Amino acid sequence: MKNFKYLILTSAFAFFLSCSTDENSDESSFETENIEVISTTIDNDSGDNQASKNTLRYGDITYQSNTDGTVTKTQPGQKTYTIINESSKKASLEIRREKGSNAIEEYVITNPTTKEFVKLINVKEQNGYYTFDMVNNLGITAENITFDGDLQQLEQRAFPCPWCIVLVIVDAAVELLTDSPLEECTAAMNALNCGDNSNPFMNFSEGGWFSGATCSVGCN
Repeated sequence: MKNFKYLILTSAFAFFLSCSTDENSDESSFETENIEVISTTIDNDSGDNQASKNTLRYGDITYQSNTDGTVTKTQPGQKTYTIINESSKKASLEIRREKGSNAIEEYVITNPTTKEFVKLINVKEQNGYYTFDMVNNLGITAENITFDGDLQQLEQRAFPCPWCIVLVIVDAAVELLTDSPLEECTAAMNALNCGDNSNPFMNFSEGGWFSGATCSVGCN
């Protein structure tokens, strides 16, 4: 069982979450005297020819984006496999930062269909990499994420490849910030015998990122 930490939400914060997931709400209402919000939509319709590889690590689990729009997961003691998740290829993005500075308060990546979201908080730039915590709209968090890549590409939107970053973050979040049915799919994945000339994959079907998701496994 993954080591999850459920946030204790205050009533005020719970109210904020309910408002932020309401498709009729005004997202700009988050802006305060000291915070500005940059909003955009990111998909994989552009930047394919400049697709970059980005690596996200959580403990001993590694996720790496591939140029074909998939993510490869590796973990000691488990089979390495490819994640296929079409719903992670398009998302809305908000960058919330202090006005007049480059200090990022949080990144918010939202599923435009279900309005589920994952936030990157406590973002810190290190020497050549970033660290942050992830929390989803259910209040489930994964702490001390390490990201090898350039998060500043998210602010550039179209160049060189912001969707490559969103891809690996969302696919990792879908696995790390929910329990079922991914536990069953992981068990089935480890039972696969694909042979030397075939690679295992896990295909996430259309549905919610953190609830109502279905998945299947196989060899290709």
